Amino acid sequence: MNKLLSITFLICIFLGLSLIGCASRVQMTVMKPGEVNLRNTKTIAVSSMVYKNPVKSNQLISKLTMGLLQTGYFDKVLDRQNLSLIEKEINLSLMNMSDEDVALSLGRFVGSSNLIAGSVEDNYSETNRESKYTDSKGIAYTTYYRDGIMRVSIHFKVINTETSELLAAKTFTVEKKQTTSANNARPPSPNKELLWTNATEEIIEKFLTYIAPHKVVESVKLENDKALPDNKSIANLLNIGATNEALEILYDAAALEYPKTDIKAKALYNYGIVMAILGNHETASIYLKEALKLKPTKQLYSDGITYAKQRAYEASKLEQQMKL
Repeated sequence: MNKLLSITFLICIFLGLSLIGCASRVQMTVMKPGEVNLRNTKTIAVSSMVYKNPVKSNQLISKLTMGLLQTGYFDKVLDRQNLSLIEKEINLSLMNMSDEDVALSLGRFVGSSNLIAGSVEDNYSETNRESKYTDSKGIAYTTYYRDGIMRVSIHFKVINTETSELLAAKTFTVEKKQTTSANNARPPSPNKELLWTNATEEIIEKFLTYIAPHKVVESVKLENDKALPDNKSIANLLNIGATNEALEILYDAAALEYPKTDIKAKALYNYGIVMAILGNHETASIYLKEALKLKPTKQLYSDGITYAKQRAYEASKLEQQMKL
């Protein structure tokens, strides 16, 4: 049993688990793989971010560069200043060359690396509306509204500097909305700059999870029954890092025999689903399948098996991305 429990720490990073609702769900932070594998990347940099406003373009490059550093995934991240120095050294004009040509030219100078190139499109639209009402004193009012919508798309490319191979290409689009209002007067304009900033920051965050392993909060549902260990106690044990103790309690509960089949199924499921979220997918599948055998029509148990398979796939992918 101790060997079985120790396996759960090999794949996931446990950062905390808490109770949600009426002792029926627990949540924890786990590592997820990126959609693309850039593990072999020694150096990465943002070469360009094409946009009509050069100041905002440079701001995006800086934010994305900082985000790359904060992932802790890449060996070396070149900032725009370093790229400019390299550009001068080899007499390049990055703004006047294709992304692929830039990648090859820089590759001869800095060696194997990946370049990120992007282009930004945005569109702001605004609609006006009004509503009329009369208060208790019979005074009529008109409330005027201005609904602003900022739609931003960023097209990303990741290019290898040795081969100019396109390693990844993805477009992310985000809409942000803001409404202003005023009574019997024209309301102020929605804050377009804030909407644009919020949209681009969300897109950068999405892109970073696309190219690098990242942490997400996931939750799973536990079955409740008076005959089973209290879910709140289980959540508290996991929350303070007493994972082995929590799993021992759930394991012992799953090993018992109960007067009702549905209680046994619940005990099997609870142990299996916690093992799944902790990273022991093989054991999780065994217990979840046993629960489903006892209650074949229980959708929660079918979903649990699907979840365990998904976690196993993600763990395999994550392992590949974390290999040196």
